[in-house]
Amino acid sequence: MQTEHVVSTQLILYGLSWLIAAIVMPQERKCLANWAAYGLLQGLSGFLFVQSGQVFGNLLLTLAFILNTLGFYAAMRGIEAFSVDTSRLDRWLGGVIIIAIAALLLIPMTTGDHTQIRRAQGLTYSAVNVLILLGSAPYLWKGLRKSHSRLSAGIGLLPGMLMGLTGLAQIVIFALSIQIDASQVEKLNSDNLLSSMLATGLFNLAFIFLFISQVVRRLRDSSQRDHLTGLFNRRECDERLKAIWQMHRRKKMPFSIALIDLDHFKKINDSRGHSFGDECIIQAATYLKTEVRQYDVIGRWGGEEFILIMPDTTIDDAVKLCNRLREGVSQFVISTLGQPLTVSIGVSSTDSADTTDGPSEIFIRADKLLYKAKDAGRNCVVAA
Repeated sequence: MQTEHVVSTQLILYGLSWLIAAIVMPQERKCLANWAAYGLLQGLSGFLFVQSGQVFGNLLLTLAFILNTLGFYAAMRGIEAFSVDTSRLDRWLGGVIIIAIAALLLIPMTTGDHTQIRRAQGLTYSAVNVLILLGSAPYLWKGLRKSHSRLSAGIGLLPGMLMGLTGLAQIVIFALSIQIDASQVEKLNSDNLLSSMLATGLFNLAFIFLFISQVVRRLRDSSQRDHLTGLFNRRECDERLKAIWQMHRRKKMPFSIALIDLDHFKKINDSRGHSFGDECIIQAATYLKTEVRQYDVIGRWGGEEFILIMPDTTIDDAVKLCNRLREGVSQFVISTLGQPLTVSIGVSSTDSADTTDGPSEIFIRADKLLYKAKDAGRNCVVAA
């Protein structure tokens, strides 16, 4: 079996591996399906390349160029779906790729001069791949950097950039009409296929690592976050409350707790339905998440109730913050859903009389004060 056949088979196996992953992991299917297409298209182009006899203008070689180009584009689309989940590459490069494919097909029909065909097809093929691989790199870099380190993002983009630089070298060869004899052409093309396999192997290793790390992070987040609002769930809030309590015990740092409850929530559910009630919870959570301080802990305690833990915060400062949140939630929900919504808040802070080894006394006080806020007519903050 020729080396090119071995390489092409390996590329197809890479593609089939990503395809199986796409089938069993529907949440990640968009990026995995693109990476499967990358491996399969690269492998098929390798087989066509061998069968074409490496003759420019030959239909099989032209198809090999097209499949190879589409494979690189699928790889970049997969990275885009993995990092930013948008379709900007389609808008930026879709038309260019269609034009390049049409040019590759039409060039052999416009002239019978083999040298001109070789130069025109080589320039077109190399240029569009450089545009795909190097042109999209800055955009994909920004997307990967949002959730990964510089090193991880660099490793992920390195294989494509190496292939892009190879394309630049080929552009120079074709643009300057550098003469290469048949044996050198064959060696160059074989080396390109081998470098494609190496780049694809590096690509797979890099994104297997990045993919697994992202899945692990999502699993960790799902164990810490409430599925409806994205806020910390009750268990995570409880853990963080215990940690802040220990900080208070060691450094005598005050902290405050606020329990926030949506008023008349049962009436909203009964009159507008549970789906609309969930949307009210989501909108209230969205506002709270963006308006609390960076070091505060905000979570969904249960149902329509939220907990806000405010480290290094006295009762007076906590009341000021909670009054601002109370007013802001009402205005935000009316502006987004057109639904009048108020909240009642009970606030308590650390006290020298607290004797337990945990924050339960502070929490119990906040809970009782929340009920006082409800009894006082709702839409108010009651503090110890």
